[in-house]
Amino acid sequence: MLAATHPDRVASLIIVNGTARIARHDDYPVGVPKRALDRFLELNFEPDAVERGYDSLEFFAPSVVRDDAFREWWTRAGNRGAGPATAKLIDRVRLGADVRALLPLVRVPTLVLHCRDNAALGVGHGRYLAEHIPNATYVELPGADDLYWVGDNRLMLDEIEQFLSGDTHDRESGGVLATVVCADIVGLSALGEVRERCDEAVRRQLRRFQGREIRTTYHDVMATFDGPARAVSCARFIRDAVVELGFQVRIGVHIGAVAAHADNDDGVAFELAAQVAAVADPGEVLVSRTVVDVIVGSGIETANRGEHVLTSASGRWQLFAVRD
Repeated sequence: MLAATHPDRVASLIIVNGTARIARHDDYPVGVPKRALDRFLELNFEPDAVERGYDSLEFFAPSVVRDDAFREWWTRAGNRGAGPATAKLIDRVRLGADVRALLPLVRVPTLVLHCRDNAALGVGHGRYLAEHIPNATYVELPGADDLYWVGDNRLMLDEIEQFLSGDTHDRESGGVLATVVCADIVGLSALGEVRERCDEAVRRQLRRFQGREIRTTYHDVMATFDGPARAVSCARFIRDAVVELGFQVRIGVHIGAVAAHADNDDGVAFELAAQVAAVADPGEVLVSRTVVDVIVGSGIETANRGEHVLTSASGRWQLFAVRD
């Protein structure tokens, strides 16, 4: 509406997982069937919706449907946004909206992005927008989440940057500073139900603290974080989660340069974190001096564990144990 009526106020229009209308109609077959919308309005706002077999996260954000921390935030955010009656009224308006007549009137540069496996609003919605907005650029992205801020959204951000600036940064040409956490679980077998439980417990903490899991061959856990205090906190919770399952874990934390889109543990920063973990005692979170220097004021206390030789770096490195 704004882009069509006030193009002087809109430099560009970017639509992510959007739609001109939601409900299916004879002249809009890509829409959501009426029975599905009625079921949404009937159950979604009830406090016992999940118990009654209706879980909106299964189609809004399937990648985090088993993330308890996200679900807790999702519920809390919804409760803060409006009461059940008000929320239902708002969605009745939203589900009945239809702006298809405005699409040919949009004259500003437009980018339409849509996840091809979107579980809430099928990809046909995005294709319709791109076909009816003059000169729109259309890109289909991998993924099934309707919520654009969950899952791996790097490709989405690259497309937006390319659209707005005409270029993207060469993120692979250099490194970014990251905090690396390496954890080796003592005595854990490679396969089996216990292994799966440990993996899920660890991944739950990575999601909670926004860690990025890195593919590795020799270590049980390797992850990067954009904040050292968050990384250390996550390491402590990983340790506690593993202890609850009857195991001990050695954890090393180090700060160094890694490839921006690294998906494996190749690189000196990963090697150093692994060597710090190897020095740690079972049940201990050990950090390098570089980590200690940047978490000052965070409330995290450490104890000096002396100097150690790390084969991936020259000289002797001072290591510190995180205190509980």
